[in-house]
Amino acid sequence: MRRTVWFLAVTALLAGWSVSAGEGTALRGHRCHRLLKLKKKYDTDGDGQLSQAEREAARKDFIAEHPELHKRILERFDTDNDGQLNEEERAAVKEAMQERRAEIRDRIIEKFDTNGDGELDEKERVAAKEAMKERRQEMHGKLLERFDADGDGKLNEQERARAKAAWKKMHLMKDNLTQP
Repeated sequence: MRRTVWFLAVTALLAGWSVSAGEGTALRGHRCHRLLKLKKKYDTDGDGQLSQAEREAARKDFIAEHPELHKRILERFDTDNDGQLNEEERAAVKEAMQERRAEIRDRIIEKFDTNGDGELDEKERVAAKEAMKERRQEMHGKLLERFDADGDGKLNEQERARAKAAWKKMHLMKDNLTQP
């Protein structure tokens, strides 16, 4: 889910949407944190919103740091093949993001809504957060088991690079199987 949230936040920047100060208060969890972190880094004039120039700086950094993901975004949404997202293509990105968020929300509610009211109360949110924390710890353990070659209980630069390469390969293969 973390990868999806990051994808959604960055895709919003690529699509040219602004992130205003007020929006952060309505958002929750990773999505809020990541959007606020992006805004803090790129809102150079401190007005609480990302201007076109600030979004462009974020977009360029994203492309440089994540060329494979940028390529996949363009492959999926750049229907006129000009290497950029026009207004219509941005609308398609926005619709896909909304659908994806709804799918994620529905899965979380289905799994953790124990009282069946269609929403997560405080107790259910705590249970969901705890389950996600346990999942992250489990994944961390698997990463160490697979990639901690020197057995020191942490990943050094080489080990992280191997793990990152394996993760990219796995997700590229998965995405190739699941994309339309």
